[in-house]
Amino acid sequence: MRASSDAVTEMVQTVQALKLNPERIAPVHGRVVPYRNLLMAFDLGTPAPAAINR
Repeated sequence: MRASSDAVTEMVQTVQALKLNPERIAPVHGRVVPYRNLLMAFDLGTPAPAAINR
């Protein structure tokens, strides 16, 4: 089952609204993939740089 671009766009907007910065994402149906790959696959940009813990 392939994700629709509308569903992916909505999910990315939710991730951004919650100010999350995941390294990987696990879709309900599918395998764990790098979040960056998901964004690139749907031409939604790149994730924000990871926060540095000090």
